[in-house]
Amino acid sequence: MSGPRRNLIALSLLIAVLAARPASAAEQVYFSATDNVTNVLVKRINAETVRLDISSWYLSEHSISIAIANRFAAGVPVRLMGDRGAIFEADPHTKNEFYWLAYQGVPIRLRFNPTNFPEINHWKMALFVGQNIVEFGSGNFAPTELAPVSPTNLRR
Repeated sequence: MSGPRRNLIALSLLIAVLAARPASAAEQVYFSATDNVTNVLVKRINAETVRLDISSWYLSEHSISIAIANRFAAGVPVRLMGDRGAIFEADPHTKNEFYWLAYQGVPIRLRFNPTNFPEINHWKMALFVGQNIVEFGSGNFAPTELAPVSPTNLRR
């Protein structure tokens, strides 16, 4: 390799290294025994103006469905992914919510794998593109999993 070409490559690499910005993220952890995660999700959904991507095994919290439908009606692109097993076999409440969302015109992607059951779409994820926020969790988008059970959170 010639000297001038080697120098140009070295200079290009140096510029790329100096121009690179470190990745940073602020983490926020919510615990549904003490935090009302439903309110957090609804607030984020309502604030989204660029694109909303959501995937969940169970979706039975209607306030989340309403927020999703409202964003879609406001012209925000929405991509919602559900699972055939959860919608049609496992949870009638999830089925009702997905049917309601479909009736509102919200596009739904259905995870379907008929040959390898019980492989499922077990994600609980929301991507708020305009807010640069990704939400991952272990709780389904269901009332019993996103908010405290009672003011003292006693399960009886």
